[in-house]
Amino acid sequence: MVYGSASKSVLQILDPVHDLGLRLASGAFRTSPVHSLYVICGVPCLQFRRQTLSLKYYFRIKSDCEHPMYDRVLHPLFGTFYSNKKSYIPPFGHRIRLLIQDLNMANVDILAKEEETPLWTERNIAVIDDFRKHIKLLTPNSVYLQLFYSHRQQFSTYEAVFTDGSKTVNHVGSAVVFNHLTIAEKLHNYCSFFTAEMYAILKALHTIELQDI
Repeated sequence: MVYGSASKSVLQILDPVHDLGLRLASGAFRTSPVHSLYVICGVPCLQFRRQTLSLKYYFRIKSDCEHPMYDRVLHPLFGTFYSNKKSYIPPFGHRIRLLIQDLNMANVDILAKEEETPLWTERNIAVIDDFRKHIKLLTPNSVYLQLFYSHRQQFSTYEAVFTDGSKTVNHVGSAVVFNHLTIAEKLHNYCSFFTAEMYAILKALHTIELQDI
């Protein structure tokens, strides 16, 4: 999109380089037409690519009235000056206006951008966390054991479910342990440690729902 501010003579220098790259990648003959290369490789010419990127950028700005370039792009200045000075390259707002007129897209309505509500604010999940008051580095293991036994005694009528996720250099896995059932699954190596932990919790919730635990 930045290349759109360059002159046509400069942009024409890039076209042979682009065509040569497609010819080498596809193994086409030197005599193959350029337009055939675009079809074979599924790649548009540089001019169409610049226009596509410019249109995406324009409509993204148009959808956000708080964008810093909103007024400059939708209401560009010095239109008469650039129309009289053909040797001067107009800014993006004037260039995209001509493109939109050629494509008959001047009356396209764009929905205003709205900030999405975070998912964690829509649901009120009650969590009992007796450990958040303690700093892990400063708290002995015996304190955690006492809190755990106290918690299990308080909710002794409920079935305990344990989840865990781990990640090593070549392996990522999640596990869920019930009194009568153990579930262990291997995840993709690209998954993070936090993904493994969250997947284990999700697997536990699905199992509780399906088996009515």
